[in-house]
Amino acid sequence: MKILSIDVGTRNLGVCILGVTLAPLAPLNAPTFSILHWEVIDLHASTSSVATRSCVGAFWSRPAFYDVDVVLIESQDRAVSKMRRLSNAIESHFETVRVVLGKTYRIDWSSGDVKLRAY
Repeated sequence: MKILSIDVGTRNLGVCILGVTLAPLAPLNAPTFSILHWEVIDLHASTSSVATRSCVGAFWSRPAFYDVDVVLIESQDRAVSKMRRLSNAIESHFETVRVVLGKTYRIDWSSGDVKLRAY
């Protein structure tokens, strides 16, 4: 399984593609994790609309972001409206790509402190 984890930020957008393998002979079926891609993208954004355009452009130039099983987006606090708008735009982008291009990944939200507990 491959998970694209997105740490939302208008200046520093963190992305990681994590490979997860369940080894049937490992003790207690413990998963094995490997980092397949790690990057911090500087969006150079002063407004949420600039951040959204920069973010979508950055995603399109990285086709590996769409070859995953799960897209995990960090939830944003209501008090930080600029970040919340960006995270919603990211979800909309991946949802649109999923529908238009027939991708099968799942889109999930998670708070920053529990991103990988469910996987």
